Amino acid sequence: MGSAGSRRSTTVAATDAQEQQQPQVEELDEDGSPRIVFITGCSTGIGLATAVVLASDADKRFKVYATMRNLGKKAALEEAAGKTLGESLFIKELDVCSEEAVNSLVKEIESEEGRIDVLAALPGMKARKKGRIINVSSIIGVNGHPFSEIYSASKFALEGLTESLAPTLRKFNIRCSLVEPGPVTTSFNNNAKSLREGIDSSTADDKTQALLQEALKEMYRTVTEHSQTAEEVAEIIKNVILSRAPHLRYQTNSQYAPGEVQAKFSDATGDKAIDLMEKRFYPETK
Repeated sequence: MGSAGSRRSTTVAATDAQEQQQPQVEELDEDGSPRIVFITGCSTGIGLATAVVLASDADKRFKVYATMRNLGKKAALEEAAGKTLGESLFIKELDVCSEEAVNSLVKEIESEEGRIDVLAALPGMKARKKGRIINVSSIIGVNGHPFSEIYSASKFALEGLTESLAPTLRKFNIRCSLVEPGPVTTSFNNNAKSLREGIDSSTADDKTQALLQEALKEMYRTVTEHSQTAEEVAEIIKNVILSRAPHLRYQTNSQYAPGEVQAKFSDATGDKAIDLMEKRFYPETK
């Protein structure tokens, strides 16, 4: 959404330090066969970019099953996949809300490949005592943002699910990770803008309406100044997959809301994080 000049190079930011750090990638010991990767939500955005980045890996370390609910929307992925389509990238229809559909596709892939290494199919991973589960969350899943309550709540739920699974699954040599982007230049931003414009705030009190406009101004500023591309996020996901000992959390954009995540985890009362967000979103209102 912002110009190329306004975007800065992106690295993974550590959750326990102020400084940014590059992910330390260590190749997993493998038998030479590609990792079987199962990705949902691949019609657009980060899902599409991740599928293409992994399938296009120069060392051919991945075989990707990219899924989407509506195959009528597969054209963008097919175009981006290029020559990898049918070789290292395979598109499948999947409604993740249907347990029957999920189980059926997992069985199909495991029957064809013998396993799934990354992102899904928990029972098979536990039996093999090996696997990676990577969930794409959001920085808003760590710190709730004003007027983003429903989206924040959905990402908080994903964070809680992943964090709760992680200790037990480590005993099966399965590592869980959360990837937490800030603003990303995908169609989601345009869709979110249209949704906000469709909200009728006329029944809200005057102060709430003024606060909404101030918050939207800050949201627009961060999107235009600090967005990163879906491909940048996808490269980080690739590095997480290849890491020998991946972390639970990866913030992908060190330029967005610096210090807020650290404030959240360093202060059990939560006051530090709220103070920072209040100052960021409402600098003009007392």
